[in-house]
Amino acid sequence: MLAALDCVLVEVGADEVVFVATDRYRLAVRTVRPVEFGGAAGRVLVRADELAGLSRWAAAGEVVELEIRGEGAVIVRDGESREIALVDAEYPAYQGILDGLAPPVCRVVVDRAALRAALEGREVVAFDIGSGELRIDGGEPLEVIGSGAARLGFTASLLAAALDVSVGPDVLLEICSQDRPVVVRSADQGTFTTLVMPVRLDG
Repeated sequence: MLAALDCVLVEVGADEVVFVATDRYRLAVRTVRPVEFGGAAGRVLVRADELAGLSRWAAAGEVVELEIRGEGAVIVRDGESREIALVDAEYPAYQGILDGLAPPVCRVVVDRAALRAALEGREVVAFDIGSGELRIDGGEPLEVIGSGAARLGFTASLLAAALDVSVGPDVLLEICSQDRPVVVRSADQGTFTTLVMPVRLDG
């Protein structure tokens, strides 16, 4: 299991390609639509650091091909190919976590950059959400759009990391309780989702 946590799960199929990563405190899921698909659906594990390096190279191409071949995989961009090793390990059952989420009691959209800036230099932060605003540690309010009210805590670095990899100017926060994962979605890109565990607040 520990080896799997250093990896990204890649699930390929005719309708979608899903990338999943977790470190036990966060779970990130990104879904993209393939332009073309051939062969059989399947799932493979690749080392996260290796995939991160290749993703920067692949991003320079307009179309990228992923070919899975036995114990390895090949990424092709503009006629140039790079090999990537596969990891044989058991990955956490992430879909059960997603399916087990309760309906949110609080659901708000907030400016991603403003929220990220408010977390800078902090360790544990207290969120108070309600009446169209979000206050962090009782500070200046951030405007939010949505419904519901909630008070909960976060490890600032974990939430900041989720915001850093989100897409677009706004993020959607879906909160079901103080002790259950909070869903962080790119407000204009619903195919990217991160789950972040809140922390207990004193008092």
